Amino acid sequence: MAQFNPSQREKWIFISCILMICIYIGYRFVFIAMQEEETFWKAKVLTAQRKARKDLSVLREEFSVNARYGEYLKRLKQKTPDTQEMASILSEIESIAGNINLKIEDMKPKKIKKQDFYNHFSVNIRIKGDMGTITKFLYALQAKPHFFHINEMRLEKRSARTQEIKCEIVASRLLIQQ
Repeated sequence: MAQFNPSQREKWIFISCILMICIYIGYRFVFIAMQEEETFWKAKVLTAQRKARKDLSVLREEFSVNARYGEYLKRLKQKTPDTQEMASILSEIESIAGNINLKIEDMKPKKIKKQDFYNHFSVNIRIKGDMGTITKFLYALQAKPHFFHINEMRLEKRSARTQEIKCEIVASRLLIQQ
């Protein structure tokens, strides 16, 4: 059997080939994998930083939101029994109409609907007036500090000669039970 005795040059070529293979394997399976892992974690960190900034901005607004919530809660909390509250709502609607010089023809309270944690008070209102006055009345009902919700509305003009319009409204308000 012949013995293989490599020369010095062949040894260096073999070592450099092995070294090139090791460098390629190291680059391909270690370095690139580490870069991909680094990119993945950088993206995770950026996402977490964005979420933290958003959460921080929400926390900064917490006190103003809680103050506004407390203000609305005071307005929407039912302080008296149902019948007294309904009477108060009726007088409030009459007061709004009186401030606008609008004539209320008829006003009838509907049955109070009790829900889980709130009561739903509704009132049928029949008014007469010109369109501008009716619009002011509707705006005043829905605006601060009254916060009525207009569930239904029907307009009827009886004569082409007059500007008077007959309007029927169902207004409601939700109040939180104590």
